[in-house]
Amino acid sequence: MRLLFLLSSKPEYKYRTLLFFCFAMLLLFSIPDALYWVGALGYTVLAFLIMQVTISSGSIDQHDMNYRNLGLFAIASIWFWSLTPIEIAYSGIPVVFVWSVFVCWGVIRLVKLLAASEKINANSLFAAATGYMLLGIVSGLIFSAIETIAPSSFEPLLRTSLDASNMDSLAYSRMFSALNYYAFVCLTTLGFGDIVPVSSMARIASVVTGLFGTFYLAAIIGLLIGRYSSSVSD
Repeated sequence: MRLLFLLSSKPEYKYRTLLFFCFAMLLLFSIPDALYWVGALGYTVLAFLIMQVTISSGSIDQHDMNYRNLGLFAIASIWFWSLTPIEIAYSGIPVVFVWSVFVCWGVIRLVKLLAASEKINANSLFAAATGYMLLGIVSGLIFSAIETIAPSSFEPLLRTSLDASNMDSLAYSRMFSALNYYAFVCLTTLGFGDIVPVSSMARIASVVTGLFGTFYLAAIIGLLIGRYSSSVSD
């Protein structure tokens, strides 16, 4: 209850809570057993936090309503993907499209909130870091959905076999963790080369992730420097 109170009363707590939850998700990726059981729940909480941060607590217009409906659809898609058997590969298609639009739109709304601030403070830094973390986490989700739709899109991954009886437990969780790691490698353009995209869809998604990461850093750094210069001149 206190968490909900802080989220609704002070903007800085919204950004901090979302950022810390993103770090908690990263920690969860290193524990495949726990990730398998709470993965969908974690993304559900993440979607609610994104909506809480990017939708103003005052008057809600039609754009806010559309974004909230998209967020609810994103939550429904992740549960549909998680609860369907592995052999129903195309259950991951809604995740790819809905979460891509939902998070990109959310990051744009987050940047607009950041641009509206008159000076740089801790709130601005939390918001900037949160947007970058969101891009990486959701890129990992999209990569995992692509791997579900088209197996062997990324190589090499830890697999025991391609049948559902093995891939619906620890092996699938390890694959999910590996692809989330790969997502941040793409986002930060590190390019270690231990995991490579093989299919056309995987390659395009990897390139787009790298472009988004570079563009986001350039836009945010420019925005923060501009706000800092304005505050100094004043």
